[in-house]
Amino acid sequence: MLLSTCTKEQYYRIDTLPDYALIDAIGLTVGQTVYVQTRGLFHGPTVIKKQNRHYAIGRELADQIEVSEVEADELL
Repeated sequence: MLLSTCTKEQYYRIDTLPDYALIDAIGLTVGQTVYVQTRGLFHGPTVIKKQNRHYAIGRELADQIEVSEVEADELL
């Protein structure tokens, strides 16, 4: 599933990331769990929460990030 198509207010694990400088700058890594707070309408940004910080990921970049849903029991 792509980050741009995720359901808001859910946790997801990052499966693949593109080679893009912004990804390194905010510290996203494969295997990391992020919370999708909101998803932009009309091709707007997806806002994720990682370690009490919020990041707006543009639609074009979010279309390149593959994630999988995290079950509630995996968060404990």
